[in-house]
Amino acid sequence: MNNLSDKQKQPAEAASEVPAAVIPAENSDLSNQSEKMDRSSALAILGLDEKANAYAIDNRFWQLTKRYRAEKNDDKLKSVTAAYEVASGRAAKRQAEQVVDNKGKKVFGKSMRQWRVYFYYTWWKILAILLCVLLGGSLIYQVITGGNYDIKVVSIGHFAMDNTFLTNYSTDKLGYKKPYITSADLVIDGSEAQNNATIYGAAAAASFLSIEPDVIIFDNKTMPYYLPTITSLDSFYAYLQENLPKVLLDQVTPVKSTMKQYKELTAEEGEEVLISPDDENEQIYGLNISSPELIHALGYTNEWISEKDSLVFTICASTADMTRAEGFIMSILKNQNIIAQEYETANSSDVRSTSAAS
Repeated sequence: MNNLSDKQKQPAEAASEVPAAVIPAENSDLSNQSEKMDRSSALAILGLDEKANAYAIDNRFWQLTKRYRAEKNDDKLKSVTAAYEVASGRAAKRQAEQVVDNKGKKVFGKSMRQWRVYFYYTWWKILAILLCVLLGGSLIYQVITGGNYDIKVVSIGHFAMDNTFLTNYSTDKLGYKKPYITSADLVIDGSEAQNNATIYGAAAAASFLSIEPDVIIFDNKTMPYYLPTITSLDSFYAYLQENLPKVLLDQVTPVKSTMKQYKELTAEEGEEVLISPDDENEQIYGLNISSPELIHALGYTNEWISEKDSLVFTICASTADMTRAEGFIMSILKNQNIIAQEYETANSSDVRSTSAAS
């Protein structure tokens, strides 16, 4: 600012001393004000002389707009904004672009420059629309055809999930040729902060459930909210008690609930909850595992801050093959110690390799 003249250094009040003749008419459109003004008049409104450089113009504009916003003086704010457009050369640039646009070839009413600007600011919206169309088309195809998958496993809860292990396990160990393994991350009760993944988690979960999966894997906190989508596992748990070694069965906790509990949990505040006698029947709806090693080995990472690691295996009420769903869960529970041990061994090998390399 050392190179500015005394006139440039005057306080913002200088703008109010400009003769009324050079102040544009009140309530005029900003672009019309700019068109009626030359650079000398614009600089006079800003309280600057002809030698003012770009820095001085920007700084003066900032000072005046700050002052007039504080004073809530819209007329003065419009005047200095119009003057700034002219003094900075922006108005002339815009007019030159308009001349080129008017003379140039139009495509659907816009010049090529206008289309470039449009795509520059809206490309992400176009990309989002295309992704929604592709995802929607894929889901519609899966709903209509079932996706031709021979096993469908959907995970719903506040966890990050890498489906690599379950996909490979389904193909290599269980012999499925085309497994469908996916997940939706959501904070079911809104008790913790949302992120980009959880914001759309409920919508993703609804879409995945529409393809009628065989197995649904929840966390402890999420499962009660989806009780109508899963079926009773009373008979399956009785089968596990007879066929699963006690050392493995002891690592599995049956999750019991009633439809009464579900209705009370999901009812709106003040809503009357209608309970039938059947709603009070307690049944096993899920099989919980809480071993962090096994949960991580299966590809899950707990995202809850206030909840411990947990996975609850359930069977979708609309599965097309109950035996297939039971076989999948039985295989995981039967091999749970082996899965956890192989995961720990693989991690230990990775650590030793990293240490050797360093």
